[in-house]
Amino acid sequence: LPVRTFFGKPRGYAFKSPCDVKLDSILIHGPFKDSQFGMIVRSNAPFEETNGITLNAEVLWQSAGVATGEEWLPVGVQIRKGDHIGILGYRGTETRILNTYSLVSEFQAELCGLPISVIKFLSAQEQF
Repeated sequence: LPVRTFFGKPRGYAFKSPCDVKLDSILIHGPFKDSQFGMIVRSNAPFEETNGITLNAEVLWQSAGVATGEEWLPVGVQIRKGDHIGILGYRGTETRILNTYSLVSEFQAELCGLPISVIKFLSAQEQF
């Protein structure tokens, strides 16, 4: 996918899980010298590209500036079939947020060998 680096609010991707699955780790793309900030949320309703984290979203996992370079962050999150999942992240500091983010609003992927639609979205929060 074509990507671009953005500054400002955290950005991420959302999907509806077609199966029960455990998410073991994530990697926040961006300059490897910068710390990784990540969050995984679950909602009963789909996420939309512009609304980001909704008030009814449950935080399943969150990191706070882990300086791991190219290391994947262990998350150990259990996802249930039908869950609406949002994965947000950025590199940088608490005052300088960098996002490497797709230019495509929606794309098709697979999870558990089943097709899913993945959408990008912008967080309503300035940082986390």
